[in-house]
Amino acid sequence: MQRYKVRETDDYTFEVDDHGSGLVVHAEIRHYSPAVLRQCEREWKLFRSIVTAPLFAIGPSTEDAKWRRFITRFGFKPHGTVLCNNGAERSVYIHTVP
Repeated sequence: MQRYKVRETDDYTFEVDDHGSGLVVHAEIRHYSPAVLRQCEREWKLFRSIVTAPLFAIGPSTEDAKWRRFITRFGFKPHGTVLCNNGAERSVYIHTVP
């Protein structure tokens, strides 16, 4: 697995893991505000105009409505579940570019 840092600011970090069989996105929001969200949305649109492969997001171990609202705001759709190494089952979401 190879991890690529796509964007890092004081407010957030966005990374992509290449598992060979698929790309998994990671986002860490350190300082949330409407302005930060708008910046994330602008940069996400630019990123997806360049990287058009399907992207996957794996839900946190304690998935909640806030996380689902955030991930679906960026166009991710439920895709199924995955069984992690620790035995926990997590939700998988997918984002595709038409």
